[in-house]
Amino acid sequence: MDDDGSLPAQFALYAGLVAADIAGLAEDGRIGHVIEAIGYALESVYAKATIGMRMFVYDRAVEEAVRRHPLFQRERQR
Repeated sequence: MDDDGSLPAQFALYAGLVAADIAGLAEDGRIGHVIEAIGYALESVYAKATIGMRMFVYDRAVEEAVRRHPLFQRERQR
């Protein structure tokens, strides 16, 4: 799959990778698959939370903004 650089393409790529990790977890039960899936979810939340900020540099201010974002808070509660 080609990533055209758009946000929807990035989300689709992450969704596919999460699905692959879920299949891997079902197959061999290794917890590493869950950790990978969480990483993809965090990247998606980061992208969604920062898109309106028009920021492309990752620093502590961006990290804090992502942590305070309502989407991140909901996912964290899950």
